[in-house]
Amino acid sequence: MKSILILLLSCSLTPLFAQRDTASVRQFSLEKEKITRAGMYTLGAWSLGNFAVSGVGWARGTGSNKYFHMGNVLWNTVNFAIAVPGIIMTYRSKPVSGYFAAWKKQKQTETVYWANAALDLVYISGGFGLRALSNTPVKPINAMRWEGFGNALLLQGAFLLLYDVSLLTAHKLHAARKLDKIQPFVSASPGGFYASLRF
Repeated sequence: MKSILILLLSCSLTPLFAQRDTASVRQFSLEKEKITRAGMYTLGAWSLGNFAVSGVGWARGTGSNKYFHMGNVLWNTVNFAIAVPGIIMTYRSKPVSGYFAAWKKQKQTETVYWANAALDLVYISGGFGLRALSNTPVKPINAMRWEGFGNALLLQGAFLLLYDVSLLTAHKLHAARKLDKIQPFVSASPGGFYASLRF
């Protein structure tokens, strides 16, 4: 009897929270894509700026400065190749309407930015490693190359770390303001169904 009452309660409440939550989750999903899109535009703008400045530096630079600008251009070729499809995808992406689908997508996004931030630290470490290598007994041309590429890695890694941490923070704050406030009324656990009302 108790199980039947719980089942009836959950079934009766489901349409109520589903109707209310669908529009809210959809709006959250649209706003989430706007945050990602702004990040992709930022990455693309950074790439274009590097092409303009370091393109000239690569052509006119000498010594380690030449390799520094070369590294910036090559690195941002990859950044630009990520930014353009990323921008297109945010326009084509369809917003989700279910809370649990939105929650899963939010966690996936956070995981990606955490992983990217960890990689950024590897890039920065690599930059320091190349700079240290340039101070070892090597040919002058190699020393200039390692120093220039090391400086480029430091710059690009630092930017990407700031970029990824900023977007991670923006997505987490957005979820805290919107997604966490539209949790469904009914939740399941090993002990059964639990219903809650918020006023």
